[in-house]
Amino acid sequence: MRILQLCNRIPYPTRDGGALAMRAMSEGFNRAGISVDFLALNTNKHYINPNDLPADFLSNLGKFQSVDINTDVTVPSALGNLFTSESYNIQRFYSADFVRSLHKMLSETKYDIVQFEGLHIAQYVDEARRSSPMSKMILRAHNIEYLIWERLSAAEGNPIKRVWLSLLTRRMKRFETQCLRKMDAITAITAYDRDWMQHQLGCSCPIFVSPMGINADEYLPAQAPELPFSIFHLGSMDWLPNQQGMEWFLEKIYPAVLRKLPQVSLHLAGRAMPQSWKMMAQQKPELRITVQENVPDAKDFMRQHHLMIVPLLSGSGMRIKIIEGLALGKCIVSTTIGAEGIEITPDHDICIADDPQLFADTIIRLLSHPNEAQRIAQAAHQTAVEKYDQQQIMLRLIAAYQQLLSS
Repeated sequence: MRILQLCNRIPYPTRDGGALAMRAMSEGFNRAGISVDFLALNTNKHYINPNDLPADFLSNLGKFQSVDINTDVTVPSALGNLFTSESYNIQRFYSADFVRSLHKMLSETKYDIVQFEGLHIAQYVDEARRSSPMSKMILRAHNIEYLIWERLSAAEGNPIKRVWLSLLTRRMKRFETQCLRKMDAITAITAYDRDWMQHQLGCSCPIFVSPMGINADEYLPAQAPELPFSIFHLGSMDWLPNQQGMEWFLEKIYPAVLRKLPQVSLHLAGRAMPQSWKMMAQQKPELRITVQENVPDAKDFMRQHHLMIVPLLSGSGMRIKIIEGLALGKCIVSTTIGAEGIEITPDHDICIADDPQLFADTIIRLLSHPNEAQRIAQAAHQTAVEKYDQQQIMLRLIAAYQQLLSS
């Protein structure tokens, strides 16, 4: 089996869920002896000099090629898009140079499967099929894209911004529905997403469920956190649902926690942290907030702290950071949307709270009763090992792909 993996960015360094998911896929295929070639957009937002890629990244790939692209949102392009029927969020990822590179790779090599990593890169499916009509076209759906925008729109208080988000939602849904119909198969990241595609978007092609997995030996839980009364959140703030959720937490939840437990500290890490949060941390030391743009090692950062929070009000797909948190034996408090699609049991291996007061009360209870938090943390690690072993997940996916090819 030979696979061409198409990505909307180079998945290095692996500091966020999207990069982790794409890299885990190519590594999993490589370990199974499957040849994977790689073509990616190299966006200015996540730009990586190909010469700086480490050997262990390239060792999982056969051919590697990237195409530079500027995906910045600009006022002229956004206004111009209003007079079209196209999704602006998809349109920004179109590159004629990428089309030429795609045709060249497909003409030089016969691929059994062309795998599109996410909806933004799936707009090239017609071009891929034109050059390689015998290849199976598979969309690896990291989430249901339009659902993210729909939930952002529903939670938006500004009426003008809500109208704009609603427009983005409608166009994204139309594109997503059309795109699913062009694929030979879909690889969904959760069973929830599979069911949504089938029942809400009318997808009739085969849909395989293949969640993000972990290699258990890389996620040994720490015995005790270095900062026992610390709360942490790790996530990129250039993803709007993360920023929206943390603003909700800072405004409606954290003050209630501080009133009950003034010794608690909050640690935020991730790319593109808002300047207002950095200023708040500097100017209000009584809040005991630490803000970091980047952390050298995400797993070490998570091990240092006690309680993980995932206060998402919108989003779709799977929160890969939750899988990592479970594997590291962290006690996690999440909203329902945050934990959506993950096989967990509330109050057994995770805590779920959607109401601000309940979220705050849950944090206070767990920090005040370390034995309860430890029980949940141990169950979390066991869940990750039993249900999210990367090797077993990849073996099941490869078997599904082989069956698709033979049929």
